[in-house]
Order: sequence, then C-alpha cells, then structure tokens
Amino acid sequence: MPWQSGSGGSGGGGGPWGGGSGGSGGGSGGGGPWGGRGGGNNGGGWGSGGWGPGGGNRPPDFEDVIRRGQERLRGALPGGLGGGRGLGILIAVALVLWLASGFYQVRPGQQGVVLRFGEWVNQDSLAGPGLHWHLPWPIETAVTPNVEEIRQIEVGYRGNASRTNDVAEESLMLTGDQNIIDIDFTVQWRISNAGEFLFNIRDPESTIKIAAESAMREIIGRTDIQPALTDARTEIADRTKTVLQQILNDYRAGINITEINLQDVQPPQQVVDAFEDVQRARQDLDRLRNQADAYRNKVIPEARGEAQRMIQEAEAYRERLINEAQGEAQRFLNVYEAYLQNPSITTRRMYLETVQGILSDTDKVIMQDSSGAVPYLPLNELRGTKVMQKRIALIGGILLVVLGFVAYNALFTVHQTQQALVLQFGAIKRVVQEPGLNVKLPFIQNVVYFDRRVLNLDPDPLTVVLSDQRRLIVDVFVRYRITDPVRFYETVNNEGTLRNRLDPIVNTEVRSALGEVTLASVLSEERRDLMEEIRRRVNSAVRQAAQESGVAVETETSSDVQLTDTARPASQRRGGFGIDVVDVRIGRADLSKDVSESVYDRMRAERERDAAEFRAQGQEQFQRITASADREATVIRAEAQRDADILRGEGEAERTRLLNEAFGQDAEFFDFYRSMQAYTEAIRGENSMLVLPPDNEFFRFFNSLPEGVRNAERNPEQRAESRPATPLRNGTGATDGAAGGATADERPMTDLLTALALVFVIEGCLLALFPGAPRAIYRQLSELAPETLRVFGLIAATLGVLAVWLLRTLRIAGAARCRRLGPLPRPGAGHRPRRPPRGPRVTRAPSVARVLAARLSGQALAALLLLTAAAVWAAPAAAQPEGAPISFADLADRLLPTVVNISTTQVVERGDQEDFEEMFREFFERRGQGAPPPRRRANSLGSGFIIDPDGYVVTNNHVIADADTVEVVLFDDTTFEAEVIGTDPETDLALLKVEPTFRLPSTTWGDSNSVRVGDWVLAVGNPFGLGGSVTAGIVSARGRNINAGPYDDFLQTDAAINRGNSGGPMFNLDGDVIGVNTAIFSPSGGSIGIGFAVPSAMAQNVIDSLRRFGEVRRGWLG
Repeated sequence: MPWQSGSGGSGGGGGPWGGGSGGSGGGSGGGGPWGGRGGGNNGGGWGSGGWGPGGGNRPPDFEDVIRRGQERLRGALPGGLGGGRGLGILIAVALVLWLASGFYQVRPGQQGVVLRFGEWVNQDSLAGPGLHWHLPWPIETAVTPNVEEIRQIEVGYRGNASRTNDVAEESLMLTGDQNIIDIDFTVQWRISNAGEFLFNIRDPESTIKIAAESAMREIIGRTDIQPALTDARTEIADRTKTVLQQILNDYRAGINITEINLQDVQPPQQVVDAFEDVQRARQDLDRLRNQADAYRNKVIPEARGEAQRMIQEAEAYRERLINEAQGEAQRFLNVYEAYLQNPSITTRRMYLETVQGILSDTDKVIMQDSSGAVPYLPLNELRGTKVMQKRIALIGGILLVVLGFVAYNALFTVHQTQQALVLQFGAIKRVVQEPGLNVKLPFIQNVVYFDRRVLNLDPDPLTVVLSDQRRLIVDVFVRYRITDPVRFYETVNNEGTLRNRLDPIVNTEVRSALGEVTLASVLSEERRDLMEEIRRRVNSAVRQAAQESGVAVETETSSDVQLTDTARPASQRRGGFGIDVVDVRIGRADLSKDVSESVYDRMRAERERDAAEFRAQGQEQFQRITASADREATVIRAEAQRDADILRGEGEAERTRLLNEAFGQDAEFFDFYRSMQAYTEAIRGENSMLVLPPDNEFFRFFNSLPEGVRNAERNPEQRAESRPATPLRNGTGATDGAAGGATADERPMTDLLTALALVFVIEGCLLALFPGAPRAIYRQLSELAPETLRVFGLIAATLGVLAVWLLRTLRIAGAARCRRLGPLPRPGAGHRPRRPPRGPRVTRAPSVARVLAARLSGQALAALLLLTAAAVWAAPAAAQPEGAPISFADLADRLLPTVVNISTTQVVERGDQEDFEEMFREFFERRGQGAPPPRRRANSLGSGFIIDPDGYVVTNNHVIADADTVEVVLFDDTTFEAEVIGTDPETDLALLKVEPTFRLPSTTWGDSNSVRVGDWVLAVGNPFGLGGSVTAGIVSARGRNINAGPYDDFLQTDAAINRGNSGGPMFNLDGDVIGVNTAIFSPSGGSIGIGFAVPSAMAQNVIDSLRRFGEVRRGWLG
C-alpha cells in the first residue's frame, strides 16, 4: 500500500508526511490512530505515548494516524478507494441525502410556509397539499399549519365530551336595563392567512377568547334582558361576530370567525325559578285556553250529534208507527173483506191456524247418517312435489352462499341513521347519503360511516370582574347534525375530535382593563372607548410577543375590509365542520352575591307579577269558553228534545187515527182478530205456562167460538150442543182436592210476614206520637224536626196496615184451585167427542203435629219481634241535648285557616306629667338618660277573617283605628302587611287588603236572619294573643241593643269571647259566617259568657260598600 512503509520496529516508520523514530512508544504493534492503546509501553497516538512521560515531549505522528485511517476506510469500501473516485462517491451520497431532507409533505387542509433563515419567503404562493421541496436545513425550514380546520372556543364555561364546569366570572353580564343575565357562547374560527396566524399573534386562542368576551359584553350592555332571552339571540350573535371580527382584523391575526353560537342565555339561578314560573304561567294560560277550546270542541259537536240522533230517532219512530199502523190496518181490512164473504169459514180457519201455530212451533232437522264425503289425497303427486322442492332448496342454498360471498366483498349497506364516505387508498371517491344497498370495489375501497341524527356537543364556561366586583356566569350544550360528511371528515374526522377542539383564551388584559371602570361606564356609550382601549392593550401585547419572537410587526391599523359570509369561499362559510347546529339549550346562569341581591329581588317580584297575570287570564278565558260551550250545548239538546217530542206525538196520533179507521169497521171481528194474535204471541213456546182461571177474559175466543159464529155454523141434525173446553197449559195446576185454603206449610211464613207488618205499624205509631224517642236513639235522626218525624210515623203506620191487609188477602187467595186443562177443542162438524175430565187429584193431608209446630214457631217469632220493638222505643232518651254535635273537630279544622290575627303598631303621645315624675327627672339626667321619651310605640292584637282568596280581610274598626302599620298573620304564621280599604265606625267594621303570593282560603257569608235562639255557634279568634282559639256555645239572644251605636242589632252568644277576639267570625254549624264578634260584657276583663256579634245581614252590606267605594254609602229618606 502506498502509505505503508517500514515495519513496526521500535515505534514508528517514515511516510509521506515525514519520518522519525517512534521512540519507545512504538513498541511491538502501536496503538490506533485515535489514541488506541498499543502493545508496548504506553502506546502512541493521542495516548500517553506521544505526550506522556514515557515518550518524551514530541507531538503525535500525524502521518501514522492518517495512514491508519486510510487503511480502515479502504477495507470498508469495496474495491478500495481507487484514488479520488471513492471520495467523490462519498461526497455525492452525502449531498443527495442532504438535498433529500428538503422534501416535506402538505396534507389536505394544510398550507406550507417556508422560512429562509427565519424569513417568510413564499408569501405569494403558499404550498398546497402534496409533496414539496425547500432548501435543506439550516438554510430554509417549513411549517404546515392546518388552515381548513374549524376550531372552537368556549366562553362562560369549560368542559369536554364527558364533563363541563361553569365559570361564573365569565358568564354573568349586566344588560342595558340594569338586569343580570347569564350567557354561555362558543366561538368557531379558522386560519384565514397562515403567515399572519403564525407570526402576527403569539397566543391566538387567548386573543380570540378575550376579544369575544369583550364584544359580547359590549352588545349585551346595549340590550335589555327580555329581548336577550327571547327573540334577539340571533341578532346578538351576529353583532358580536361583527365586532369580534373587526377586533381580530385590527390585530391582523389571520383568523376568520365562522360562527358564534349562544349556547345558554338565561337569568341567574337566584331568579330562574321566577322566570320559569312565568314560562309555566304562559304554559298554564295556553293550557287552560286549549283545554277550554278542547272542551268546547267536544261538548258542542256531541250536543249537535245527540240532537241529530234524537231527531232522527223521533222521525224513525214516527215513520215506523205510521208504516206499521198502515200495514196493520190494511192487513185487518184485507182479512175483514175475506171474512165478510164467509164469516163462519174465516173464523174457523183463523182459529185452527192459531192453535196449530201455538202447538206446532218446533223446528225439525232431518239428516241421513249414511251420507257423507270421501276426501281424495293425491299422494304420488305430493311425493314428487317434495322431491322437487328439496332439489330447488339445495340449488338455492348454493346460490345464496355464492351471492353472500360476493355481497360480503362488494356490497355494503347504509342505515337510515347513517351516511357514508367511500375511500380508495385514503382518497374520497364518493359520498353516500341515501340509505340502502350500495356497491364498492372489494379489497380496494373501504367505507367510513357517520351518524346523520341530531348529536350533542358540550362546550365550557367564562368570567369578567369589574371595578365594583360585579360578575356573570353561563353554561350551555349544543345539538347538531352532520350535514356534509366530506367536510366533516376533512375537518374533524370523528365526533370525539369535534367535542375536544380548543383550549381557553387567557383574558388577562381584558380583566385588567375592566377592573379600572365602573358598571355605569360599561353600560353607557363609553363602552366603545373602553373596547378600543382593550384592543390597544391586547394588540400591544401581541406586538410585544411578536418582537420577542424576532418578527417585525407594523404599527396598528384599522382595516376597512369586512368579509361577508357570501364572499368567503365555500370551505370558509358557516358549517365548516360539515354540521348543522339545530338547537342550543340554556344550562345554568349565576350572579355573584355581592352585587346582585337587590337586583334579584326586583326581578323576582316582576316575574311573580307577570305569572299571576297570566294565570288569571287563563282562568278567565277557561271559565268564559266553557260556560259559553255549556250554554250552547244545553240549548241544542233542549231544542232537539222539543222537536223529537213533537215528531213522536205526530207519529202516535197518526197511528191512532189509522188504526181507529180500520178497526172501527167491525168491533166484534176486531176483538176476535186481535185475540187470536194475542194468543199466538203470548202462549207460543214449548215451555209456556198459563196461571189463569178458565173463565178469564183472555180465553173468551180461545176456549170456544163466539156465540154468533157458533149459532151460524151449528146444524141441529148433525151437531150436538158443544161443551166448553178447558184452558191449555204445559204443566200441572192446582186440583180440586186442594180446597180449604193454603196448605199448612205456607201458614208459618204468612204469620211471620204479618208479624213484621204489625211491627212496622207499631213503630210508625210510636214515631208519630213520640218524635223525641228516635232522635235520642238513632244519631242519623238527630237533625230531623219533630214535625218531620211525625209525618214519617204516620206514613209508616199506613204502609204497615196496607201490608197486613195485603198478606191476609194473599193468604185467602192461596186457597184458590186451578183445574188441569183437557184436550184441545175441535169446533166444527166432524170433531170427535172429548174424553170426560179427570177426577180431582187427592193430596195427602199433613200430620197434626206438623201443623201445630209450624203455627207455634211463626207466632213465637212474631211475638219476639213485637217485644223487641217495644223495648227499643221504650228506652229512655240519651242525656245529650237534642241536635247537639258530638265533636266540632272537623268543622274547626276546615275553618281555622280562614281566620287571621291582626297586629297593629301605633306611636302614641305621652300623657300629662305624673305627680312624682318631676322628683325622678334629676335621677335620669344624672345617669345620662335624659327625660323620659315624649312618645312610645303601642301594639295591639285582634282577629279577622278572609272573605276573598285575593286577600280581602274583615275585622273591627276599633282593632285598626289610628294604627300606623297593620299586619295580618295567617294560620301558618305567614305575615303580610295590610292596606286599609275602608272603615265604618258606626257599625265598627273595617276592610283590609293584603297582597298574597298564593290564593288564600276564604269563608262564605251565612244568613243571620235564619238563626234562632238556642242554635249552636263557634267563635274563632286571637284572644289574649293566643291565635287559633275555638270556642263553642249557643245563640242566647237576638236583636240585642247595647248602646254601641245607631245600628245596634247584635247577636248575643254564650261562647267564650275575650279580648283579642274582636273582629273574629262567628260560625254556624254549616261553616258560614253569621256574625262578626265585636263586644263583650266583662267587668273583670275576661269572658263571663256574654258576647255580642254584628249580624252577617248587616256586615255583608257594609263590607260590599267598602269594597266598591272605600266608604259606606247609605241612602237618605226625603
């Protein structure tokens, strides 16, 4: 080799780069060229052999190092270096590899930005999707941002696909009318200019979020709460988008705002119940109106239908009667004409046909047992058909397997809830949006499915704090549908990516700016200047960030260009995700407590007022519509009933006229004709039984022919005198041997019924003579007056006497005997003589012991019932007073909620100085208390009762006279401040009004004129401050004059009435107010059993006048 000269010797050899001995370091076999340890004493190279203590102070042998490297490289390359050719190959390979590192790929939706030494050089022609090349590093580098991807930022809330957290500091905002609203919204954006996006702003998402929050607050500050909650949501989103886009254009952020969705717009949580109650009230209004309309639509058509049915039925009834009468009359006339031609033969024929129909009314079915059908079964044909079916099934199965294999590889189905993309090696070939069967290339194309149903998307929350520490909070969720699967696949690819897009934007600069202003500035026209200040601060921060990254940024300018939605490319318009947001729902809204409690109270009161108004309107419309429907339905039915009755009467009158004209031709023949029809209808049937005496009028023609007919056809030479026939029957009857009345077995039961009837007579007589006895025994009779009981007793006694008479008559009638019917008579010539009637049936008489036992048992039972009734009626009356109720508990439970406590407060002047007050003045002044106060507050208590669910309360005038404040306390301790509607000192009555939040239980006025002395009454009130006290007593006097005024006509009662009962109601046992407790006779201050009440007849008129006019307007005479 050219570099190899000399042997390993003692350490070194010559070469082209100089020679010299290698010293002691060479040894036998020196070390490697890069300091490998040799076999001698401290090998050479970079080891201690050249510079170490063993080799002397000489530099390393570079020639030997290079030589050894060349040898190693020559051994690695095939065929050696061959001079400069091998080195050229190495350089070429390295160059190719370096140049190949400049290739980069731009995926769909991305743009390639090339930086040459940090400078953007391809501003005019950004690299599109595909394979591109740039000068390798370190000259140029490439960045590929995705400019088609739709990104999203949540403001007012934070969350992902599984959980969201509300951020009150971002969502609670103040509206233009000083109300508080909670808003959550999302901002959807994309990169419009890759270079500006990468280099003009450092934190684009934070910038977008702060700008969006600022824009939203600016728009909400100019909008009232009601439009923001209802129909102005789209306008708010559009205006916010415009302001936000202008801010980002000023930043030259390279961002295009595609959509702002108001996910949640609602009032704060503290008042949301009141707002929802308004919505419920609106729904109640609509519900009541719809229910009333439904009731009207149901009742009136039903009434009309019933009216038509009644009229149609009446017309049908009339026509039926007329047609039947015409047919029956014509039939009678036709038969009568035939009868006139030969009365004897016609009568005889009709008679025989009637008897034949009665006795022969039986259906008969004759069937020959030997007849029948023999089925034919073609077994050979059936067997051959089965073989053919098996072959066809086998061939069909093979074909199904083949078709299934082909379908498995070449066919695919799209469900109704799906849509699909057909991809060929990753490239989109076609879109399948219609459900059904489709074809693809097997093993070449694959299918990606997307759901076409409405899907959900849950974003996150946002907050802002002003200088007065006012805050707002909002939360939302979104409903969307995939409308463009291609766009969806290119931008987000799947639902998970759609739900988790963007991180929140830091809003430091916006919060610092808003922290310097007050609420008045935010809600005024200064908001525009405030937003401009925020824009400058944020833009300054962006410039600072860009300068730190080495990118020069121009001074802030305002762009006059606004891209409209129609001017953007299709890929940049709304719905860039390939989805359509179909619904945005409000989740929750809160307001910070330190600034909004008073606002909440006002908002809540306004909503309660609106809700009450809507519900009242709903009740009004419901009552009006249903009452009108009931009235109209009643009128329709009444008119239809009138017309139907007229039609029925016309039909019956016409029927009667037709029949009278026909039957009046021959009354005797009509009697015979109709009797034959009656026999046919009444006796037809094999189980018929007649329980009629033989001489009954019903058998006048059935037993024998009429006398006239019999005389006409009788031939003295051929016929003997006919004998009367016995009645026809299908069973056995009584025989002549049963004479002597009812049997002994029937008499005990008759005796028992007779005894019961006698008991009824005795009890009725006692009830009529002693009406107090049953009232003492039976509680249910305690409310009946004695006169009523006497009437009931007389009626009972009369019914008992009638029952005894009826039983005795039936007992006598039981002795009647029925004769067995003989053979049917055959009138006319040629009939055979009848057999003589059978003799009487002999019945064996019962034994004497049996008769005696039956009679004694019946009479003993009757005597026992008589003694029991006498003992009951003779029992002494109970000690309880007549008509007294056992308990007032149920009545008290019903009435207590209608009675209220009246509490009044009054500031009164001190009276004249007491005799010893001057002596203590120095004591008060020395202790620093000064003189006693000239005024003091006095409290008083009384009672009242509610007369209207809307809050009208009745009490005494002296209870609330000269009071500064009046409070009404309900039974459940709910307290309302009352307004005095009017007072009447002459009757000592007053009317108050409270404003309840719910409908109050109320009382009804009774009739005090019908009250009698001795009637039970209840007094309910607040004696001595003990609210809810109930006392009972009676009315001890009426029309009592106690010199209390010009209208003294009081009811006096012994029910316990004390101080504090004034203004309370006096109830009768029906729960009606018959008086207003006003005064007591009490020398000691407590009840001594004498109280006085204003009668309801007087109080009701006074209260009605106070309610209408605020005063009592009495008439004048003269």
